[in-house]
Amino acid sequence: MKRILLMLAVVSLLGAQAAFAQASVSAAKNYGGIRVWASAARGSAGRPISVDVHYAGLSASGGAQVTYTTEGALTLSGPAQKTIAPNGKGGYDDTVVVQAASDGAYFLNVFATTAAGTSIISVPVTVGAAVYKPRSAAGVRASAPGGQRVIEMPAQETRR
Repeated sequence: MKRILLMLAVVSLLGAQAAFAQASVSAAKNYGGIRVWASAARGSAGRPISVDVHYAGLSASGGAQVTYTTEGALTLSGPAQKTIAPNGKGGYDDTVVVQAASDGAYFLNVFATTAAGTSIISVPVTVGAAVYKPRSAAGVRASAPGGQRVIEMPAQETRR
């Protein structure tokens, strides 16, 4: 009996680690002609949290206009907009510093705009003891037809 419980605990732990590994990287669809990705960030309330954002596929003739926004009690500690220029390999690495006064699961939104369009990602930022758990809505598939996972994201409707 103890052996079975131990095996179940190990399987649960490995499953949780695999789920966390899948949720720890956010990648954007390539609508703007560039690839954007970032790892989920974690930190403490009231302290700066660094989020590393990576860009690839920038053209040598021009970079991209990048806008960072936050949701909830998460605030930016740097500029919200910047123009990025590619390095010799067509990439760019940026560190965005955010901070929250209270524990919670928040999002840093990244909008990278080129002449071809805009690539957008939402990077999970977990503050304190809060837990970020991707979930699928009732009646909605947990994966797209191509096999890509679908993660329910918070949204607000704006009415004018």
